[in-house]
Amino acid sequence: MILGAILERADPRDALIVAPWRQEKSLDELPADSVIGTSSTRRIAQLKLNYPQFQYKNIRGNMNTRWEKLNNRELGYDAMIAAVAGFQRLNWSDRISEIIEPDRVLYAIRQGALGIECRHNDHDTIRMLSVLNHEPTVVRCIAERAFLRRSTLFFCCCRLFTQNFVRFFLVEGGCSIPNAVRTDYNGKSLSISGILLNLDGSRYVKDHIEIADVSIPLLTPPPTFLLHQTNNDNDEEEEEEGKKGLDQSLYRHFAYICAVNMNETILENAEISGTNLAVKLMQLGAGSILEEIHTKVSSQ
Repeated sequence: MILGAILERADPRDALIVAPWRQEKSLDELPADSVIGTSSTRRIAQLKLNYPQFQYKNIRGNMNTRWEKLNNRELGYDAMIAAVAGFQRLNWSDRISEIIEPDRVLYAIRQGALGIECRHNDHDTIRMLSVLNHEPTVVRCIAERAFLRRSTLFFCCCRLFTQNFVRFFLVEGGCSIPNAVRTDYNGKSLSISGILLNLDGSRYVKDHIEIADVSIPLLTPPPTFLLHQTNNDNDEEEEEEGKKGLDQSLYRHFAYICAVNMNETILENAEISGTNLAVKLMQLGAGSILEEIHTKVSSQ
């Protein structure tokens, strides 16, 4: 399965929603020992790094359930953190007390973006979905997904070669790894910032990569296993191969996103930027942080 289309992204940032009985309207205004509701390890780790004076407590359920819990004073929540996009889509923007800028808390990979999944060899569906692609969102999401996938894949490979393979990290990060990103794309230049933290935010690695012009091929070649070239010379032959279940003519995907109506060089550079950022974080010590997380999660 791949993503055949990604629609225009909503606001990817996080929001603070303060309980109705409190007068404060921002994290900086809340008093020490305030109880902040969130179940995201990404948010908790970054908030502990920047706001160690607060207490953090799980708050689960859909948005309606979490809103009800926040309004139940007996449960003890002073505020909660949620995605801006979720509140906007529910027409609850007026309930947001503060939008948290990425310089304080980076957002989750693909947060705010809606994708449509389809079979990787269903060419008709892929072509049909391609008209829904929003290019800036696609480019940013490819970079983010490549960063997530490579940062954890490298750790898996290291553990495999030491004959101590950890299946836990095969899920490409998952909810138990506090990693986050920020991407910006203006049609020409692309930048991606990424962070990986341990669970309590006491250790982290963070870096940034920028490509001045994504339409110019980079010197670094893409991984060979991504080079699934499309044969468009003979549609009838392609259709026949599809019926036989052959994969020789699969459309090329980038971090499992297929956008046949977009410039492949741009998509390739977006994927390379995310991959290279993951390499930089591994060089800065991300491997030992992932090891620490695995040890802690396995002992629970």
